This record gives sequence, C-alpha cells and structure tokens, in this order.
Amino acid sequence: MKYFSVLLSCALVACSSQNTTPPIKEIAIVECATLSTSTSTNEMPATELPCLTESGLTSKKYALNSINGPFVLNVWGSWCTACIEELPYFVDLNKRKAVQIVGLDVEETRASDAIAFAKKHEMAWPQIHDPNGATRGVFGMGVPVTWFVDKNGHVAFKKVGQIHSLAELKGLLKTHLGISA
Repeated sequence: MKYFSVLLSCALVACSSQNTTPPIKEIAIVECATLSTSTSTNEMPATELPCLTESGLTSKKYALNSINGPFVLNVWGSWCTACIEELPYFVDLNKRKAVQIVGLDVEETRASDAIAFAKKHEMAWPQIHDPNGATRGVFGMGVPVTWFVDKNGHVAFKKVGQIHSLAELKGLLKTHLGISA
C-alpha cells in the first residue's frame, strides 16, 4: 500500500506540472501613418500600395518614394524561409530605434495571412502590402531583399538575399547609412 501511495503521489505531481513552453507573443500591427513621409521624393518606386492594419488593408495608399530617409526597407514574403530566418535581426534593430524600418510584403495571397505572419514574428514596424507584384519590375523576383535609403533619399545599398546575423545588419547600417545601432 505504501508503494502504491508513493507511485500515486508521483503521478499526480507529474500531471500537475505546468507546461514551460512560453506563449507566442503577438504584437499589434504598426500603422503606416507612423511613417515619416513628405512630398519630396526618394529613389524608391512611386507605386502606391496599401498598408497592413489589424483588420485588413488601409484605404489610403503609400508610395515608397514618399518615405523620408534614412530608412531600411525589407522586402519579404511569409512563404520565404530566408525571410523568416533573418527576422529576429530586424526585430532587434527595431527595438534599438536607430533607424526607421519599413516592411514590404510581396505577392501574399491574402492580407490576413500577411497580418498573422507579421504579428507572429513581432514585426512592429509599418508593413506595406504588394499582393499583385506591382513592385516586381523594380525589385525583381526574389526575396528577401533589403534596401538602405539615406537621409537624402538615395538608395545607398541593396542587399540581395538573407542577412545572416545582427552584426551583419548593424555593419550594413553603419557602412551605408552611417548609423550605429
């Protein structure tokens, strides 16, 4: 009987232990109204696109060439493995508030998929949505691509492919925009 009591106690303790997996942290979508824009233009395309919001897409459209520099534009897709792998470096950079970050979601079938992806991956910066490939002619077909636009609106550098570390991202920021993060 004593053996049975010990066994039962162990089983109850094991069953009552809490799951140690942390819950998925989701952030709110950052509205494009927070972007620093003006009527003067930069070297990015003038194509006007909607932004992601909590409930869908904005009715107002934003042109990438109206965003004031300096900023970093990260072109991504939720289906892109390399995009997912580099996201933690952008999340870290965003927390440092060293430079304005803008996301460009390309060729996502549904805005709701892009919204869920951005929230799940803590992409707490404005996200412009290009569902029909309107920027393909300027940006090309592949993702990820990261553009570094300086304070005068000039494209200082275009990184084609994945960024592999925070050190690499910070180095590109320092080299091409003169910004330390």
